Formats: sequence, C-alpha cells, structure tokens
Amino acid sequence: MQTHTTIMRNGKKELPDSETSINTLDLALKEKFPHRPAMLEELNKVLVKKG
Repeated sequence: MQTHTTIMRNGKKELPDSETSINTLDLALKEKFPHRPAMLEELNKVLVKKG
C-alpha cells in the first residue's frame, strides 16, 4: 500500500493539463468508485492552481 506522501508526489506528475482531461478523469473516478462522490470541483481547483 502506498503512503499518503508517495501518492501526493506521484499525483502531481499525473495531473491532467486540460478541462477535457479533468472531465475524463471525473468519469473514470465515478466508474471506479461509484459509492463515493466524484471530485470534479477539487480537480478543477487543482487545474486552476496549476495553470
């Protein structure tokens, strides 16, 4: 199991660069984790901070 720090380091490298990628990631998360709400708002915040 990965630690939180490892996930955060790896996650920064894997951030999508466009809104289309964010939406694609959102759909993938909904399919993978249907019992959890999608994190589209949080992903959009990251995209705004990155850009």
